[in-house]
Amino acid sequence: MSNDVTITFESAYSRLEEILELMNTGKISLEDSLGLYEEADRLIVLCNTKLNQAEKKIEMLIKNRDSDLSFTEAGTPQTQDFSPNVYSTLANRDPLS
Repeated sequence: MSNDVTITFESAYSRLEEILELMNTGKISLEDSLGLYEEADRLIVLCNTKLNQAEKKIEMLIKNRDSDLSFTEAGTPQTQDFSPNVYSTLANRDPLS
């Protein structure tokens, strides 16, 4: 896996499923299991990185007071960067309630 940058999330996830199936068979050697475990660890990090990158790209549509979408002058929906601290219902909860 020397070229992790070009692997898609879906490919990495699919390979993780294959590794899990292989390891669950109990028919592979300890050495092979360790190699698969190391590969799975790299794939998990890769998938996590790709998910974090995707989360950062999420944009929230801005709505006006009437809950209608706000539009730019060009007629496209107005957006703003996603911020989990601003939009999270858990982050805005009163800890005493």
